[in-house]
Amino acid sequence: MFDGKPIQLNQTYVTKDSSKYTFSTLRFYVSNFRIHNLNGRIIEKPNVYLFDLEDTSSFELFNLDEEIMSLDFLFGTDSLTNVSGILDGPLDPIHGMYWTWNSGYINFKLEGKSNRSSAPDKAFEYHIGGYLSPYSTSRKIELRDIQKSNKIVIELHVDRWLNSIPMEQSASVMIPGKAAVQLSDELVKYFEIGHVK
Repeated sequence: MFDGKPIQLNQTYVTKDSSKYTFSTLRFYVSNFRIHNLNGRIIEKPNVYLFDLEDTSSFELFNLDEEIMSLDFLFGTDSLTNVSGILDGPLDPIHGMYWTWNSGYINFKLEGKSNRSSAPDKAFEYHIGGYLSPYSTSRKIELRDIQKSNKIVIELHVDRWLNSIPMEQSASVMIPGKAAVQLSDELVKYFEIGHVK
């Protein structure tokens, strides 16, 4: 989401402070869903899902004939997935979310251009990953008070995240480390329940 609306790739967005952003790539992993229904039962969905803004089929994760009260899930992939070698489906390296040099998955990838960028060409690249302590970037997210709905929308407010990070000093993070951990800690603050249907 950007300014309350779904992001479109290759479209320029201008904020109130005249910051400009154009996005060319937005992909991230979510996994290990635990859904709490109205009767207190927990439904587990241990799968890994890849959200890719280029692929509208990735927008719907799964269907449940349940009234959902709350849920929790993992932003990114767990350590077991990262040490299991090259996998298929959403974890296939063809999606560009696997570091062959680092033998691990990129949990979140955002690329584009912005007048805030410190790079000469005004590009930015944030490839956030890492599964080994102390630089793990996977995070558990809990979403509550879903108002007994059987269909929910999970939103990620990318504009708020970008506004919170120092792009003017660092427009590129491409390896596991302290910077990736800080970006991940900030990013997960901006997942929330959207318009319940």
